[in-house]
Amino acid sequence: MKRFLHISLIILFGIAITALMGFIVYEHGRQPINEVKINISKSEDGGFLNEEIIKQLVLSADSIETKKVRELRMQQFEEAIGSNPFVDHVDAFLGINCDLIVNVEERKTLLRVYLPDNKSFYIDKNGYLFPLCAYYAPRTLLANGYIKAPDVQYFRPVTDSAFTDTQLPGLYQLARRISENSFLNSLISQIYVNSKGEYDLIPELGKQTIQLGSLDNLEEKLRNLEAFYKKKLPREGWTKYETINLMYKNQIVCKKK
Repeated sequence: MKRFLHISLIILFGIAITALMGFIVYEHGRQPINEVKINISKSEDGGFLNEEIIKQLVLSADSIETKKVRELRMQQFEEAIGSNPFVDHVDAFLGINCDLIVNVEERKTLLRVYLPDNKSFYIDKNGYLFPLCAYYAPRTLLANGYIKAPDVQYFRPVTDSAFTDTQLPGLYQLARRISENSFLNSLISQIYVNSKGEYDLIPELGKQTIQLGSLDNLEEKLRNLEAFYKKKLPREGWTKYETINLMYKNQIVCKKK
C-alpha cells in the first residue's frame, strides 16, 4: 500500500510540474515584446550597418509592437535582416525578459575591385562579391587594371563557375595572402593586373612597382618580398628602386631609378 501511495505521489507531482510548466509557457507566450536589443559585430568604427538600419529591417518584417511572444517567427526576422547586402550572418532569438535579441555580423571587406568600365564592387573575407555602399567606403586593398569579369553576380563566391575565366579567384587568393601577413597588409595598398594577366603590387610607401608575375610559388615570392623590405630597403632607402621583380626563382631583380 505504501509503495502504491509513493508511486501515486510521484505521478501526481510529475503531472503538477508538467501543468505548471505548461502554464508558464502559455503565460510567457501571451507577453508582448519588451525591447529589441541589437548587437552588431564589425571590425571598425562606422561601418555599413548601425542599430537603426537593423531595427528598420526588424520592423519591416513584422509589427512587433502588437505581437505576442508566441506569434513571433524568428526565421522571418532573420530573412528580412539577411536581405541587407552588408549582413554576413544574423541570429535572432527571445531573451528571458521577452526581449527580442538580434545578433548581426557585418561583412568584412577584403578587396575592392575596379573593372575597366569603371564598375566597382567588394569581395569579402569569405570570397563573396557584394556591392558598394552609398554612405560608407571602408579602407581596404584595391585591385584594378585589365581585370576580366564581364558577368558580375553579387553574393556568389569567387569559386563559382561563373568566375572561372576571370581574374577574381586569383585576386582573392593574392589578397587573402597579403591580409594574413601583418607586414605585407600594411605595406601593399594596390594590386594591378597588367595586359599580360600578370600581377603587380603597389606599396603604400615608396614609388616602386613590385612585379609579382603569375601566382606560381606565391608563398615564396611574398616571403622574399618581406625579407627584402625588412633587411635591404632600410639601408638603401625607400626611393632607390623603380621596380622590384619577384618573377625569377630564388632571387629578386631590382631596377634603379
